[in-house]
Amino acid sequence: MTESEHGAVMSPSESMTFIRRLGHQLQSTPNPHALGLAHAQVLVADELTMLAEDGLTPELLLELERRVVDAVEQANSAFLRFDLRDVDSASEWNAVVLAAGSTVPGLSEEASTRKLVIVIPLAFSTEGLDGEIVFEAAQKQRAVTPGEALIFPAFMVPEFSVHGTGQIDALVAYAYGPAFR
Repeated sequence: MTESEHGAVMSPSESMTFIRRLGHQLQSTPNPHALGLAHAQVLVADELTMLAEDGLTPELLLELERRVVDAVEQANSAFLRFDLRDVDSASEWNAVVLAAGSTVPGLSEEASTRKLVIVIPLAFSTEGLDGEIVFEAAQKQRAVTPGEALIFPAFMVPEFSVHGTGQIDALVAYAYGPAFR
C-alpha cells in the first residue's frame, strides 16, 4: 500500500492505475557521462608540421605530455568523472597505426585498472584523407583530427574508419584508477 498526495492509502493495483492515468512510463535514464567522448586540441598545425619533418623531439614530447595530462584532468572533472589516480607518462605511450576497422585495447582482465583511453592522432598516411572514431554500441561518432586527443572510457570499444585507402598514425595512452567492480 502506498500513500497518495491526499493522504489516502492506495493498493498496488490502484497505484499502477493512477500512474498509467497520469501517463508516466518507467524507463531507465542513461548516464550521459559514462558513455562520453571528450576531445581536446593538444597539437597545433605548426607542431604537426614540425612533427612530420623532424619527428617527436624531446621538447615537444614533454609539452605534449603536459597538455594531454591537463586535457584528461579537465575532461574527467567536467564530464567523465572517473576515480583517476594516474595517467601514463609519455615514455609509456604506444605508437599505433590505425587502418579502417582498427580498434585500440581498452579494458581487459589484465588491465582492469584502465579507466580512460587517450588516442592522439598525429597524421593520416595520405594527404587529404579523413576518418572517424565510431562507438557503435553507444551510437556515437566523431571525426578524427590530427593533433586532437580523443578521451573515452576504457570499457567503450571504438572502431576507426578511414575514408579512402590509408591509415592514421597515432599515440595511445591510458589513465588509471581503482578496478571497475
